[in-house]
Amino acid sequence: MSRPEGKSGMEKMKYYIANLMPLIQQEVGRAMQEMQSDNQK
Repeated sequence: MSRPEGKSGMEKMKYYIANLMPLIQQEVGRAMQEMQSDNQK
């Protein structure tokens, strides 16, 4: 990144991702369970 705004944004992104990751993992787990239960029908 050559622009300071972009560099600042990329620095902050790791904190946003760290906060979102548990939610993403929870949703992926829920979707996997749903797929497995659909396959058993």
